[in-house]
Amino acid sequence: MAQIPAAFFLCWAPHMYAAGVLAGKVYDNANPRDFRDNVVKSEALEKATKQRILRAEGASQNGFESLGFFAAAVVAGNMAGLGATELNALSVSYVATRLAFVVVYVHFQTDRWWSTPRTAFWLAGIGLVFRLWIRAGLVVMRAGRTA
Repeated sequence: MAQIPAAFFLCWAPHMYAAGVLAGKVYDNANPRDFRDNVVKSEALEKATKQRILRAEGASQNGFESLGFFAAAVVAGNMAGLGATELNALSVSYVATRLAFVVVYVHFQTDRWWSTPRTAFWLAGIGLVFRLWIRAGLVVMRAGRTA
């Protein structure tokens, strides 16, 4: 289950990179929800830096949007009795797709060509989560029990 904290870290890290490394004084910890607007309005940041910050924030938000779905799938697989090898392979693969997604989204999106591989990484990750849910359901169904 260490994959769940790893997935959380991959959601949190892009935000920390954007707010802590790239944005400097543009980030206002007293009003963190205004960060995006502050970046857009900032005259102190170069356009390329603004775009990277916004992409990092997008990667962070995207990760948090699917984190619960992933975490619940891991718990469902564990509770259903899905084999540890399969559970670990699927959840580690999900974390790997998230890492690839974040790196491509934040660092390679200046070239629009990378939007297709980024989307492929996202789809692969969501597919792995669906597979976890389906496999957990099949284990429960075959055992003749209800979750």
